[in-house]
Amino acid sequence: RPPRSTLFPYTTLFRSAPVALDDCCICLDPLSTDIEKNGRALCCGQQWHFVCHHRVQRSKMPEHLKHRCHHCRTPLAERGKESITQLKKWLDKDTAWAQSLMAVWYRDGLYGVQQSDVMAVMLFDKAVAQGDPEAMFELAFMYGQGRGVVQSLEHAAELYTRAVEQGSVQAMFRLGVVYQDGHGVPQSFHKAVELLTRAAEHGYVEAMNNVGVMHITGRGVAQSNEVARKWWTKAANEGHKRAGN
Repeated sequence: RPPRSTLFPYTTLFRSAPVALDDCCICLDPLSTDIEKNGRALCCGQQWHFVCHHRVQRSKMPEHLKHRCHHCRTPLAERGKESITQLKKWLDKDTAWAQSLMAVWYRDGLYGVQQSDVMAVMLFDKAVAQGDPEAMFELAFMYGQGRGVVQSLEHAAELYTRAVEQGSVQAMFRLGVVYQDGHGVPQSFHKAVELLTRAAEHGYVEAMNNVGVMHITGRGVAQSNEVARKWWTKAANEGHKRAGN
């Protein structure tokens, strides 16, 4: 599982609100329901679409302005101590998204933070207690792998379920796979298809490929080569390199 916040040391891939999404501070459109497509500045906590951020970086804006926060115009933190210092401001306020982000840094040993699965679990737990769905998703992963905790596929499935109830697209995909494989829950291809389809409809590319597989094999749904091709084509158009394989 690759680190989820390595593209930009000053951003996080977590949203702060468990239900309602904010707007992108660049284009002012609603943030993506796929949190991997959103970023957040550590200075003011505001969020943006990564696609909008990339457009700014490719624009004719003066270079020194490209490296400032898109909202408050504070210079963006460099990797290491500066980004940790900014994040600690939010940790002191018991901010859920900051707890989740620091947990990821502990889990993966990023930006000068000493790797510690135990610290990661503790921080994910704090964010989960505040109802943060992305922390639920990440903590489910820790329980599924037995990292920093005693492995429990059942508890992992429970956490994925809670995250799905709060709208986490990543959890929809993961829980779909859990039901598909019967890990921690009774195997159910019907529930797997339902969850994977929901994630695919939200634009989650890996889910599009899996839905295609379910349709081509007729697991949990009527067998259909046509529907399978539709989802695989959509996944390929979104950049999935192994769609249909």
